Amino acid sequence: MSKLLRVLNPAITQYRDRRFEGTEADWEHALATSTTVYVGNLAFTTREEQMYDVFGRVGHIKRIVMGLDKIQKTPCGFAFAIYYTRRDAEEAVAFLNGTLVDERAIRVDLDWGFVEGRQYGRGRSGGQVRDEFRQDYDPGRGGYGKLVQAELMEQMGMGMDGGAPGGGGRENKRQRVQGEGGGRGGRGGQGRGGAAGGRGEEGQQGGGEEAAEAEGGGGGGGAEERAEQAEEQAQGAGGGEGGAEEMEAEGAGREVEVEAEIDEDFAGGDAEAYEGDG
Repeated sequence: MSKLLRVLNPAITQYRDRRFEGTEADWEHALATSTTVYVGNLAFTTREEQMYDVFGRVGHIKRIVMGLDKIQKTPCGFAFAIYYTRRDAEEAVAFLNGTLVDERAIRVDLDWGFVEGRQYGRGRSGGQVRDEFRQDYDPGRGGYGKLVQAELMEQMGMGMDGGAPGGGGRENKRQRVQGEGGGRGGRGGQGRGGAAGGRGEEGQQGGGEEAAEAEGGGGGGGAEERAEQAEEQAQGAGGGEGGAEEMEAEGAGREVEVEAEIDEDFAGGDAEAYEGDG
């Protein structure tokens, strides 16, 4: 018997709308005489036609107002069902609260009355406040809550801009520069006489330097390299071992200089990457 009485006389909601303009007595009177019910926990895909079908089973509906995202103007998971009589509103609460709509148990509660503007969500992102802070994944209400979605997007952005992929790319670039330099240096070692070895090492370092310059300066390094090798061949043919040793020492100095320049460039790139990640 007590259960039947609870169904026939649904309890007045304890919820208090903070935007209600009026005294406590005004609030209680509006709630006690209203013919409007609030419908919550709807899926974002639930349509107005479905609401008329479900809530029309307990009484004559005057109007259905779907809740909207105040920014995107799309359904955001709640609605108001306005009846012609108080009795129909009470029966909607008694018989439809907990009913499955689009496989979701909806919440139906007495409301103090609809006024223009209440159809819009009050969350900062435009939807309902509950969807701002929700931690769970709800496919019927847009997935994760807005704050969790923002955190996930931030983490994805940091992962894409992280130092690991970029660092590997710079290291590969450095190895490629050194490898290409060695290959061109080998061609320089085909000269005549005692200066052949010196020219090979000189050409290797010259090739490495030109490969680094070719990254930003175009294809002018090839002609420059050939002219330099021709000059070295002429010097090697007349200079003997002394000329070869002198060019080896010069090549070693240029190797250190090129390595220092490349290391400085890579260090600058790493610093920018870490600044961006911070």
